[in-house]
Amino acid sequence: MVQVYNTPLRRRYYANRCSAAYCFFLLIVTVVLLLPFFMAYSASGADFWVKHATYLEEPTVKYNYKLVLILEGTKAGGTLPQTLFFSTLAPLNSMCQETLRVPVLRTQEVDGDMDGRAERLDISAQVPVENGEAIYSAKMMGFFEYEFRD
Repeated sequence: MVQVYNTPLRRRYYANRCSAAYCFFLLIVTVVLLLPFFMAYSASGADFWVKHATYLEEPTVKYNYKLVLILEGTKAGGTLPQTLFFSTLAPLNSMCQETLRVPVLRTQEVDGDMDGRAERLDISAQVPVENGEAIYSAKMMGFFEYEFRD
């Protein structure tokens, strides 16, 4: 014999909305949908849906007592440009001996709120200037160490 036509057998089961089978079906669907949410929430805690978080920290800043000072101005009555140089680093001073001018430096770390961390650093430089010289620009680069908490 030769098979001419084939249909699969399909069975459907019906139950009332108040039956135990329907209540079990609703319970399983609810557990399947909500269980992953509660598992993820319990694993991450209160930060589950953080939209925006701000973290403020005051770093520990230490002055290394290293600086470079460049002064620009004029000499000989304002006609010739002049550049004066000083650094607390000896190799830089030896490279710029022709423009080297040694100042008197004073530094003070100010801790206004007495928390053990300096909020301000006052640096004062008194550079000897010869007669006929004028300083119009001062540039200073200081070296610091920043440290954040881990």
